[in-house]
Amino acid sequence: EADHANLVRALERAVSANAPEPGLEMVAALEIFWTVRAGWAEGHRFAAALLGTTDATSAAAGHVLVFVGSWHLFREELGEAEERYRQAQALGERLGDERLLSRALHNLGGVDTRRESMEAARAWVGRAIAIDRKLGNLHGVALGLNNLGLVADHLGESEVAADHYGESLALLREIGDERVIPYLLDNLAMIHNRCGR
Repeated sequence: EADHANLVRALERAVSANAPEPGLEMVAALEIFWTVRAGWAEGHRFAAALLGTTDATSAAAGHVLVFVGSWHLFREELGEAEERYRQAQALGERLGDERLLSRALHNLGGVDTRRESMEAARAWVGRAIAIDRKLGNLHGVALGLNNLGLVADHLGESEVAADHYGESLALLREIGDERVIPYLLDNLAMIHNRCGR
C-alpha cells in the first residue's frame, strides 16, 4: 500500500516508453492487490494499455489476460471475458504453461456457469482440476471442487454436489485456508436439509 504511488508511476513509465513486458509482469504481480483493494478499474486501465502495445506472447501477458477477463466477468460482460480467457488458454497451451492454462480453464468454467451452461462449465473445471492435481496445487483443486459442487447442485445432483463440497472442505482445512470454509459449510447444510439428512 505504501509503495502504491511508486508502482503507478512505474506502470505509467512502462506504458509511455512502450515497454510492455516489464509492465505486464508488474500488472500480473499486482493482480491480488487490486482485487483485494477493489482497484479493478486502475488495474484494467494499465492492463489494457500494455496489452495494446504487444502481441501478448509471454506468460505474464497470459496472466494479465486472465485478469482482464475477470474484470469483464465482474461486469457481466461475458463475451469479452470469454475472449480474454480463450486467448490465455491458447497462450498457456502454446507455452506449455500449465498454471496459466489451469487459470484460464477455471475461468472459462465461470463464464459458462454465469450463462447456466452447466455441462460446459463442468467440462472446463474438470480439465482445470486435473491440471491442478498434477501440479500439486491443492488450493486450485479445492476451489475447482467447490465450483463443481455448485454446478452439480444447480443440476439437481445433490449427492454429487455434497461429495464435491466435502472434498473441497477437507482440502481447504488441510492447507489452512479458512476463507471459503463458512461458504462451503452453508452449501453442505442446505443440501443436507434438502435431503433430510
